[in-house]
Amino acid sequence: MNNKTENTWSDKQLVDKVLGGNQEIFRLIIKNTEGLVAQIVFQMVPQAEDRKDIAQDIYLKTFKNLGGFRFGSKGHGMTDIIRKDIYLEY
Repeated sequence: MNNKTENTWSDKQLVDKVLGGNQEIFRLIIKNTEGLVAQIVFQMVPQAEDRKDIAQDIYLKTFKNLGGFRFGSKGHGMTDIIRKDIYLEY
């Protein structure tokens, strides 16, 4: 993967690439959002030993739900997908 190109892809382009079969691109989505997920999970889960498992679960659910997310004109992106998955589940 070309890092320079990857850094210029929008969230929608990343999701489209994953849905098109390039599952390796999901690693980039994780990299781009891991700070957000860590912050939210840290605030929600007091037990440090559970945080990693919950973060992994969030990404699994996000991956499974990518096809159902509709990017709107209001600037919705990956952070919105992930926040929705977190708050619906936990």
